[in-house]
Amino acid sequence: MCRILIMDDSELRTLSDKARMYLNLLGMDAQLDITTTTEDACYHLRTAQRYDLLITCIPSSTVHSQMAESAFQWQPSIRRLFIAELNDYYPLLRDIDYVLAAPMSISGFYDVFSSIFQEHMPSSASIERSKRWYASHDALLDRILSVLQIIRKEYMNDISLNYLATKVYSSPCYLSTLFSKVMGVSPMAYVNDLRMDRAVELL
Repeated sequence: MCRILIMDDSELRTLSDKARMYLNLLGMDAQLDITTTTEDACYHLRTAQRYDLLITCIPSSTVHSQMAESAFQWQPSIRRLFIAELNDYYPLLRDIDYVLAAPMSISGFYDVFSSIFQEHMPSSASIERSKRWYASHDALLDRILSVLQIIRKEYMNDISLNYLATKVYSSPCYLSTLFSKVMGVSPMAYVNDLRMDRAVELL
């Protein structure tokens, strides 16, 4: 199993949700740890077991960039995957192992992962099926991202499967099946997991 640390400081956690989605679709065996600040990422790198990969967006400020770079002193062998708007200038790009254009695509994600984690990748036939499925269901996966954003905004409210399905113009049964296929858990299990994570953060 590969261990991946994701530093995702966006309000809706789109990067971490997409990474989890892609890992499930590609059938990869990975443990994800998600942090929301550079300080948290440094703490994980300093105190946790070895990570194979760090995924984050290119930081927006020089100070933030320097803080992110300093995190790697704790695990020099970690690979670094940054998601960037490639038409912008980032002086640290020369020091990064892998850069993907935003928004992150499943093809780019697979190409990076196949070069890092060859032993963890499923058969090429199943990968090709997953990639073809994604390409032909782009709008459906965008719908799942919309559901994830609704859950993150309203997780403290009384959310039901019917409510989520209505919000994205889908039937509850279809949404549940699609969500479970893409995310590896049912929508309501995801809501409950998020509530537990938030409760732990507050403690």
